[in-house]
Amino acid sequence: MISWLKEPVAHMTAWATRKRFYIIAVILVAASVPFLHIHMDDQLSHSELIAHILSVALSTAIAILLLELVLRVYLKGKTEKRNVSNGLFWLLLLSVFALSFVVMAVTHDLLPITLEIWNKHIKPDVGAAPWKMLPVALVIGYILIQLIRRHNLAQELADLKELNEQLRTARNGAAQPDNEAKQNQYIDVPKFVLPYKGESLYLNPTLIIRVESNENYCHVLAAPNETHRGQRYMVRITLSEVANQLPENLFLQVHRSHIVNFSYVSSLARKGRNYQLQLTNGDYIPVSRSRIKLIQQRVLEFRRASLR
Repeated sequence: MISWLKEPVAHMTAWATRKRFYIIAVILVAASVPFLHIHMDDQLSHSELIAHILSVALSTAIAILLLELVLRVYLKGKTEKRNVSNGLFWLLLLSVFALSFVVMAVTHDLLPITLEIWNKHIKPDVGAAPWKMLPVALVIGYILIQLIRRHNLAQELADLKELNEQLRTARNGAAQPDNEAKQNQYIDVPKFVLPYKGESLYLNPTLIIRVESNENYCHVLAAPNETHRGQRYMVRITLSEVANQLPENLFLQVHRSHIVNFSYVSSLARKGRNYQLQLTNGDYIPVSRSRIKLIQQRVLEFRRASLR
């Protein structure tokens, strides 16, 4: 249950996108009013029903805007950088639900006719009206969360397609160095030192495809070249110690257990709700969602370098 509450629904998107979902929420609330009245014995006239719908929709819209203002103040305007979990989403929904009745009570004081309409179709034996309407709010919340997930999935897939196109363009546009350039290209790159079988093993960082950690050990996968056959080394060293030795312009930690040489990245793929990097040797490396932005930035840097 706790893991489900912490599961992210989406990032808080730009205001224009949030506004669109707010409008959908208000429309769903307004549409639920005549639906509920179909099952009530005391029917309102058309004019009273329209006035009631407008009152409920306006109260919901004001409640949403008040909560948006509170979030902006609390997050200091950085709403787009905040993850929305299942628990936070339902907490916000229930807050809007409760706040809308407070706003509606104020509306009744300002416009007594709305109170007359309310009292006309809410019988004394119904009990606390807000709790009777809570199931409707939960249904509306479920519809919203599905719409938000579909929107974010479509956006993620579009971003993923664009990122892979940029990566493909960069690889196709990268100039192939001649033999002399291959020998001199990384002459100033310091060697990567590994404690291997009681000795110090020196590797050219450009030949390292990836590093995977396993507790206090790391598996280092090196690519073959003219004088070196590709090999996997298991060494007693932590991933943080490896990261300190590798050049930042070539390597990126994409997961708590994985560092990859971005020169060997083929594409970024999505598997279920998770992401994976496909390397040129066919390996798939898991990617932390928090690292997606860094990977996108690295792709852009890689593309700029290829166009020089």
